Amino acid sequence: MTLNTAILIHSDINPKEVYDFLNNLVGKREDGLPTVVHAGVAQYSNDPNLYEYTNELGQGLLAILEVKYHGDGTPFKGVDYFGYTEEPPVIDPDDPYGSDDEEDSYYASLRTIGDFNIAVSLDTGYAYMDEFGGCGALHARFITALYNELLLTRGDSLHWINEFTGDVNENLEGIEELNRD
Repeated sequence: MTLNTAILIHSDINPKEVYDFLNNLVGKREDGLPTVVHAGVAQYSNDPNLYEYTNELGQGLLAILEVKYHGDGTPFKGVDYFGYTEEPPVIDPDDPYGSDDEEDSYYASLRTIGDFNIAVSLDTGYAYMDEFGGCGALHARFITALYNELLLTRGDSLHWINEFTGDVNENLEGIEELNRD
């Protein structure tokens, strides 16, 4: 099992700059060789305008890193990126399993994201542990560094999704909760 943290960046910053910054944080290969990266049209996608920088698996890095963007610069449409439509899911009140209020709440929070230019995915095994904590603490450090060192000085913002709680957070809101997980 892994912790996958989605980070959605509202900025016209070059996606390669974001990738390079985060790639420095995820570490170097155990064998000392340069990190192997896939760059170009996104793998496993039917969208010819979807591009990515993705670390190859099996390099001993702290996280699998994906940075996705549209080649023509058009922004992603908030909820559409996550496979939702513009209308909330219809909940049948007669459903014997009851209403899924948690899903409704999650969908409503996704709507607050709006359009964004770059989608980042960080993926780390739940078993990860270092002197600062587990995988949640690691991702909290990555988000904090990305925001404080790269985006804040440009006046840019981000949203990130806490996979443990489903909460959608803006900038560094909720980072202490992720840091504890």
